[in-house]
Parts: sequence; structure tokens; C-alpha cells
Amino acid sequence: MKSAEVVILCEDQAHNTFARAFLRCRNYNPRQLRTLPIPGRSGGAGESYVRTRFPNELKAIRKRGNAMLVVIVDADTRDVADRKRQFMRECEESNVPWIADDDRVVMIVPKRNIESWFVYLTGDEWNEESSEWRRKNDALAKPAGKALNHMCYVDQRLRQPAPPSLEEACAEWRRKFK
Repeated sequence: MKSAEVVILCEDQAHNTFARAFLRCRNYNPRQLRTLPIPGRSGGAGESYVRTRFPNELKAIRKRGNAMLVVIVDADTRDVADRKRQFMRECEESNVPWIADDDRVVMIVPKRNIESWFVYLTGDEWNEESSEWRRKNDALAKPAGKALNHMCYVDQRLRQPAPPSLEEACAEWRRKFK
């Protein structure tokens, strides 16, 4: 068991279930995992909620020596880099420096929506550009989190072809959560 607390900032319950399943496989005890309040189900409110709350959570995590922050937000119709730039601007406007290499922060941004990752991770055909997966596959969140742990840490590779945004996320997890 690891001793650090992990704070999860995410858009919805599917994100939370996925992150918690992954982190449980990484030997984090459920008592170490703290999910910040999840916004209601009113369309794009989740992304806005996560983005506006992020600078304060980043600042708070820096003050706590052994805590980590996991942020999960869908790119929706934007690309992954553009979504991250939105978060950078939010930090600039709040006078909070952006994520440094030594910050214990992982920002996970699935292209379009995380449900396409769930489909990929559980072995089905996927399409990162499609919105058809949305809310149809929330039941796959937990098995997908476990599968990501297996691919990222046990196999040390994703099944090819893999969603590019998931490859980026897997590398980010390995960099920050050894």
C-alpha cells in the first residue's frame, strides 16, 4: 500500500470510477482516494467545473507534501492540446504557475470522450472522434481502469492501434505514478 493521498478532480462518475479502479490496481487503498465533488449532468458543465476549479486544486496540492492530483477532462470537440491550453489560461488568469515536472499532478484528456477509451480497453473497436460511445459504456469504466493498469504497467504497452490520447495518458501515468 502506498502512503500518499490522491485527489481526483473529474467531470463525471464514469471518470471517477475509471480513475479509482486504475489507482486501486496501483495499490492505493480506497481511503487514500478522495474525489472532489462531481458536477451535475447538465451537458458541458463538467468541463467548465473542472477547469475553473483546477488552479486552486493545483495550488493546494503543491502545499501538501505527499499528495497527488489526478485531473480527468474530456477534450470533447477540441483537440487534446487545445483543451490543455484552456487549463493553462485558467492558471495564468489565477496567477498559478502551470504544472511543473516535479508536481505530483496527472492531467488526463481523452479525445472526444473517455467512453471511447473504455471501448478500446475492453477489447472492442473504437473511434476517438465519435460521440456515439457517450454514456452508453459507463459500466465499462471499472474494467477499463483495470485494463489500463495491465497494459501500462504489466505489459508496458498498449494494444495497437491505440487511441493517441490514451498513449499520451499512459506515458503521463508512468512518469508521475511510478
